[in-house]
Amino acid sequence: MRFGLVYTSLLALTLPLGLAAQSAQQLRKAADGITADVIRQRIGVIAHDSMGGRNTPSPGLEKTAAYLAGLYQKWGMKPAGENGTWYQRYPMVKKGVNQATAELEVTENGVVSRYPMGEFAYAFGGGSPAPISAPGILLGGAITLADLDGRDLTGQIVMVVMDAGKMIDGNRLVQAVARMQPAALIVLRNDAPEAFARGRAAQTSPRYQLEKAGSSTLPTILALHDQLFAGDPMAASRPNFADIRSSTTPVIMPFPPEVSVKITAVEEVFDRVMVPNVVGMIEGSDPVLKQEYVIYSAHMDHVGTVGDGVGGCSHRGDDDRSDM
Repeated sequence: MRFGLVYTSLLALTLPLGLAAQSAQQLRKAADGITADVIRQRIGVIAHDSMGGRNTPSPGLEKTAAYLAGLYQKWGMKPAGENGTWYQRYPMVKKGVNQATAELEVTENGVVSRYPMGEFAYAFGGGSPAPISAPGILLGGAITLADLDGRDLTGQIVMVVMDAGKMIDGNRLVQAVARMQPAALIVLRNDAPEAFARGRAAQTSPRYQLEKAGSSTLPTILALHDQLFAGDPMAASRPNFADIRSSTTPVIMPFPPEVSVKITAVEEVFDRVMVPNVVGMIEGSDPVLKQEYVIYSAHMDHVGTVGDGVGGCSHRGDDDRSDM
């Protein structure tokens, strides 16, 4: 008895001709069709510079999808996509926080300080259509993930004071806090300005992501560098961040009543696209079991081209194997 089989995407690299073969002799012949030369030829197509690294979305990804659909048709498979085609398309949206309008506003004993985004501050994450104001809490020192057990950070603005010497632990803490549904996250860093600049460039570029109903899974996040507050007249009335970083015990400090924080970080949509999956089917012969499906799936995209093709190079795939 045979089940119905649905093949998607990159099984094209290894599937030989004769998919409907049933006898041992036919199966042996089909298996013999999997050779180094065949695999090399198919990888050569998908990893070719003309595919541009197969980013999602990109013309190269569309060309790769068409190539795979052609192979599926050649092998005698049935199209199992939308409306009798080989393609099942899904929505992606390109969005990011508007850095020009984003800012941090801090009110201390009636004194208001505003910090726009720039060299030493950037906003990313989910963004918010309205300014965010909420009770705040500061985390730092020798704090660990265990110190978060049983603590409810829902709806709070959480400030994490990171230490450049403990960036791995700090990043884990930030990731854990982000999953605890805070109203927003403020991450204060003291790493090298060049490293901070690289993070800003990576995080603030609008990017494509799967479009889903509901709000973003990430809170609004502000990344700030110590240099943002250099020469700030209000610095003397604030906690000593160097002392917090050097503390050998966890620092968990709610914002005092005379301090309030407001964050503006509006998310903008730049583009919407429909991106392809490629779906082919081998229909089973059993009248009952053919209504059931075994699904094999793999991805056909990669990470595109350095600098979007401006003086850059294509990411063909790990070790030029097209990243299957």
